[in-house]
Amino acid sequence: MPDLISVQVPGALALKATSALDRDLFNKEQEVTWRAHFDELSNEELHALDPADLCAGLLDRSDRLKPAYEDVLTSRQADRK
Repeated sequence: MPDLISVQVPGALALKATSALDRDLFNKEQEVTWRAHFDELSNEELHALDPADLCAGLLDRSDRLKPAYEDVLTSRQADRK
């Protein structure tokens, strides 16, 4: 069973804490898992993979998060006027 990490942070810092855990812990673990997976593939299977396809979900999440933040920030700045 995988280790469970639980941290408590104020709600305003939840995304920042999640991002820090992803960057500092989970991404490293995921890299080890992916390297092991790639090592198990045949040359043909490995060459058939496209890194852009493998990263599509992650990049989409990033592409959505940034504009969502900026939209809310812009909306709140407009409300102050």
